[in-house]
Amino acid sequence: MPKPVAGNEKQEPGRVFTVRRETIRDGSEAWRPIRCKHAHTPITNGICVGGIIYYGAEKDCNGGPESLVMSFRVKSEEFNAIELPEAGLTIGICHHFVYYQGQPALVTKGEKGIGANGNGNAVIDMWLWNVIETMWEKNSVEIPGWIDVVNEEMFLYFRGSTRTGHLVFSEDFVSKKPFYVVSYDPLTEVLNKVLINGVARTDDEEETHFMTTFLDYAGTTELLF
Repeated sequence: MPKPVAGNEKQEPGRVFTVRRETIRDGSEAWRPIRCKHAHTPITNGICVGGIIYYGAEKDCNGGPESLVMSFRVKSEEFNAIELPEAGLTIGICHHFVYYQGQPALVTKGEKGIGANGNGNAVIDMWLWNVIETMWEKNSVEIPGWIDVVNEEMFLYFRGSTRTGHLVFSEDFVSKKPFYVVSYDPLTEVLNKVLINGVARTDDEEETHFMTTFLDYAGTTELLF
């Protein structure tokens, strides 16, 4: 699929790597272009569900860029455009595009991350893409005891769920303060906070750096959550 590009870059035709059973004579890999009839620019990483890759994208409209979700069916090599459930929703600015319990999801992104309500719990509002009914469904998840684990200096955002069903939260930026990853197990209702050593800045610069959190990364056989 096409790679995400910055706003000032020109989008190049997408290329798909194909694995062939027969040996290629010159030993090179086989890349070939796949044309998409929907003009768009990818802006997120892809989420694969049931042989379909979903990713957040933008298209040019008369009033400026407009967010949408694109799907690419691996078997048939077909692209489809999925309009967002409400007008004015923007992926990246106001919403994160994540994997949640087997479904692509649009999660509301607060200015200072996820906060606690009057009961000390966190509430995550999201739109889920029902891959069977091919429609958006509104959903909310409440996490008890949030205020007991997360302090006001931790601007955490929802990153999605792991293959073990845990919900994962982390910050967008690295600074001089400690960097934590928080997980929640919906089955046991246990909320854990893990300090990631060696991530916090130790120099004198005041500049913060963007941090990306990947889920289910197989760099080790030991699960963090």
